[in-house]
Parts: sequence; C-alpha cells; structure tokens
Amino acid sequence: MLCEYRSDRKEGLTEQQFQEIFDRRSGNVGALEVAAVGQRPCENLTVEQLNRREAMVRRACDLLESYTGEWPQPGSASTDCNIPLSLGIPSVCYGAYYGDGAHTREEYVETASLKTGYRVVFESILAYF
Repeated sequence: MLCEYRSDRKEGLTEQQFQEIFDRRSGNVGALEVAAVGQRPCENLTVEQLNRREAMVRRACDLLESYTGEWPQPGSASTDCNIPLSLGIPSVCYGAYYGDGAHTREEYVETASLKTGYRVVFESILAYF
C-alpha cells in the first residue's frame, strides 16, 4: 500500500509518528515497510516570525468572524504555506467557503458561501496594500 502523509512540522514526519498514526487509525497493523518517496518542506520560523504568523492567524480569524458571525477553529496542516514557512516567511492558509469532505470523493462546496468567501479573501489581501 502506498500512503502519503504530510505535516507542517518536522516532528510530525518521523517514522515513529507514522507508525503511531496507523496503529491508532486501524488497530495494530503489524510491521510496515516505510520508504520516503519525497519530502515536503516544513516550518522553519524564528520566535519573532512565529509571533508574526500568530498575528496573521488572529487577523484571519477576526475577518472570518466579522463576515460569518462565527469564530473559526484554527489548526495546523500541511498546505502550500509550507514553502514560505520553510523559508522563514510567516504565512497562513484559510478556507473561504463552507463545505466538507476535503480531498475525498464526498467533497463539496456550498456555492452560496463563495460570495462571502471572496469578500474575506479580498479584504485580507488588500490590507497589505
């Protein structure tokens, strides 16, 4: 079986971590043959850069709440932000739509939510100009 796993932090990419994830998800699966076929870069931020990123996360959450009335649940994930994060550039990635089932055959997007999503994205970007 070929299985891809990613993380935005190096600690999440160890072989031990991989084994623990599989044991938790499917019971003890026994011996696994693990071979790296590629490596996505991970976060490499200083304390100052981490603080800047956290300020960006708070701003994104504030924006999302102002448009939706709901405070989002921020979380860590492997995204295209891994590239700038690996280069010491604080960055965030957040959804601008309602939907579910990301990266599955059941994935869907509530198209009516895109109008609000575009407003959030544009306000977020335009704040830097």
